[in-house]
Amino acid sequence: MELTLDSLKSAKAFSSKPVRKTIEWNGHTFDTYVRPISFQTAMGDISSASEGGAHILACRIASSLCDADGKAIMTPWDVTGEVVYSTPQKPGDKPEVIAGNPEAGPMDGELVKKLLIAINEVQNAGKIKS
Repeated sequence: MELTLDSLKSAKAFSSKPVRKTIEWNGHTFDTYVRPISFQTAMGDISSASEGGAHILACRIASSLCDADGKAIMTPWDVTGEVVYSTPQKPGDKPEVIAGNPEAGPMDGELVKKLLIAINEVQNAGKIKS
């Protein structure tokens, strides 16, 4: 079979729409969407090595969680609690926040575990367990 967009579509080579998951944590219930493993999640894993050393699990969470349309809802720095600032261009300029939230710390460890479980459930759906 020749590799074309049509042959890839018929082979279901493109990831499906995000899957809605409900996360219960610390008395709260959140609905989120998880992308099945795709180019975006693979790039999130790869970028963990090149984007200032962002942690691979933070990259996996940030690249996997999205809204119903597949748009990212956070960055790896939102997960780790780190803040990335711009470099002032001229004297007197203040650095601006590029990523992360200076008013928030690292994401709670139990919440991270629950998010990773939800991501794993979506990304490993239908795979045969050994």
